Formats: sequence, structure tokens, C-alpha cells
Amino acid sequence: MTGAGFSAGDSEIGAVRVEARSVNGRGLSVKLRLPSSCSGFEAAVEERLRARLRRGSILVVLEQTTTAHALPDRDRLRAVSEEMVRAADELGLAQPSFVDVMHAASTGGRAEARTSRPLPAQLGALVDEAVDALVEHRQADGAGTCAAIRAQLDELARLTEAASPRAASRAPAQESRPSRGRTGRHWRRDRRWGPAVRTPAVATTCPDR
Repeated sequence: MTGAGFSAGDSEIGAVRVEARSVNGRGLSVKLRLPSSCSGFEAAVEERLRARLRRGSILVVLEQTTTAHALPDRDRLRAVSEEMVRAADELGLAQPSFVDVMHAASTGGRAEARTSRPLPAQLGALVDEAVDALVEHRQADGAGTCAAIRAQLDELARLTEAASPRAASRAPAQESRPSRGRTGRHWRRDRRWGPAVRTPAVATTCPDR
């Protein structure tokens, strides 16, 4: 589940670079680092990740290298303009100018919390490209791990097969060898009874507590 994927290119918010990384994890954990211009895209990005991945700790970093333009998007300008015109009519004030609308749209956009909005087509394609590269890297890493495990199992089987004849030939010799207790192998000098008497060995290990 370890891997990385990258993509870069132009999008609706300017030139961006997308980096997706993952490490091992029991479940699926997603962390996002997006610029302020991508506020509201978090849910859409996470949804694309969860559609492709099931496990691992995922980190997606989106860097905006250049901006597309300094103007707010057209939908926001239109909505702010219509709202300002309605307010001016209700209050009997002069109609707002383009500069007034631009200022309201720019400052209001920074303060407004956008909960969710869909990914634009080009930006979404770059996110998908990075996720595709991540999935491919994870699959290659998993295949390499499986190959290493198979190689170790094959080596273990080869060693076991090579050791089997030797083990079979040594078994009768081990069975015919007389067993000797610990008493016959241990000697110690006892001052009370004279030199070199054979005595039972004393256990030196402590009982389990």
C-alpha cells in the first residue's frame, strides 16, 4: 500500500501540481492540503480517492504554481451583482458599479465558508491522473513484495528438501545412543564425605512465578 503519484498542468485555477502519497494502514485515512483557492473542493477530492482506494493512509497535496487570473469566477460575480442591485433598489441607492461588485466579490469570497462544490473538469482530470499513478505504483510495490515472499518460501522448501535425507539418516543413530541422566554427568567434591563423589545435579533455574 506504499506508493506515490504525481501530475501537473493547467487548470481552471491556473497551473497546479498534484501529489498523492500513501503508506500502510488498516483502514482508509485521507488527508488533504489544498490552497485557499480550492476551498470547497475537499469533499469532491476525497470522494474520488475513496472510489479508487480501500486501505492506507493517503495524503494529497495540491499546489497552485500560477493563478489563472485575478478575477473571481463569473458565477460569483453574477450572484454578487444581482444581490447588490436588489439591495440598491430596496434602499433607493445608486446602482453598484463594476468596481463595487469586484470589491464585494473578492472580499466576501475570502470570508465566506464554502462547504462543498464540484471539481472543475481540468482540475479533476489532474487529480485523477495523480491517483492513477498512485494506484499503479501501489500495485507494483505489492507485486514486488509478493515476489520476495515467494522467493523466500521457495528457498525454505529447497533447504527443507535438502535436509530431509540427512535427518532421516541421523535418526537411527540418535535412537540407539544410550541416554544419560544429569546425575551421571555431574561431579562435585563434598568435604563431609571425602573427595570426588558423584551427586545429583542441583537445578539452577528459578521456578516460574
